[in-house]
Amino acid sequence: MATVIDVAKEAEVSVATVSRVLNNSFMVTEEKRERVLAAIEKVGYKVNTKNKESKRSNTKVILIITGTLIEDLFNSFQDTAEDLGYHVIYHYCSNPSSTEGAKEVVNILKNNIIAGIVLLDIAESNNEFKQLISHYPVVQIGKPLLDTTDKYIVSADDHQIAYDVVSHLIQIGKKRIAIISGATEGKIVHFEHERERGYIDALRDHGLPCDDSLKYYVDFTMDGGSDAAKKILALENKPDAIFCISDTLAIGCIYKLKKSGISIPDEISVAGIDNSEITEFFDPPITTVDQSFKEIGSESIRMLVSLINGELSRGRKIYIDHQLIVRSSTLK
Repeated sequence: MATVIDVAKEAEVSVATVSRVLNNSFMVTEEKRERVLAAIEKVGYKVNTKNKESKRSNTKVILIITGTLIEDLFNSFQDTAEDLGYHVIYHYCSNPSSTEGAKEVVNILKNNIIAGIVLLDIAESNNEFKQLISHYPVVQIGKPLLDTTDKYIVSADDHQIAYDVVSHLIQIGKKRIAIISGATEGKIVHFEHERERGYIDALRDHGLPCDDSLKYYVDFTMDGGSDAAKKILALENKPDAIFCISDTLAIGCIYKLKKSGISIPDEISVAGIDNSEITEFFDPPITTVDQSFKEIGSESIRMLVSLINGELSRGRKIYIDHQLIVRSSTLK
């Protein structure tokens, strides 16, 4: 039986592109859409829409409350929920530290519509909100917001991810490594803190000093990465490598370094995290980490449905494996 992988190979596109076509995403060009549809017909891939529609007809809702937008993660939420017979509704909090809007959504939908809730990148500490959602099965991605005895968490290991990136930089001979971190609303949130801790521990375990003057905290944007690079360029003793805790920061950083005449990776190596689609096509392609957003999304929904069905009675935490992807921004 043909799979989406067969379709992707035949159409010469990524599996993510096939998924976008199947989900009618606006992010696919008409030319690629036609190639994927032709490949589906050629390899004989069957899209089981009938089964999904029957499941939708008598199902409840999973509410995703999120402070970030990650397409692969959302596609995985959607696909897994549909396979298990659930609708998905999203509420986006533009400020992860304020969930007033999410509180209103929960109140509007509560009348036995919400079966469970997934919290993604939410830093809210409001007790009223915590009390409200504590009445539902909840799975959290990343740092737990709810301080309950039995927590249900699916997460990448941010500490280990950063540790592996910095260890790679050290193993290729780098000895003076800067870090560019993001500050959300001027505060360091959980995943940022964990990635910085991984950076510090990797330096320590390899016998290198941790120089506080090589730590930069900026807006979590490309402009932020560029601003940090500008400060690094002003140093008399520049680092030979820069660890950016996200690809967004790495892109801004590399852009500024190259514009200033710095050769990458000959003079300074740069690495990020997230395996954003642009990193493979950037100049130079960026060393990064694939966090398996598809697996995180799928495991979160499966855990939540098991919780809804009463199949779990004790809290649990699942770490999803990651993969370091070495590209030309650190090693030719």
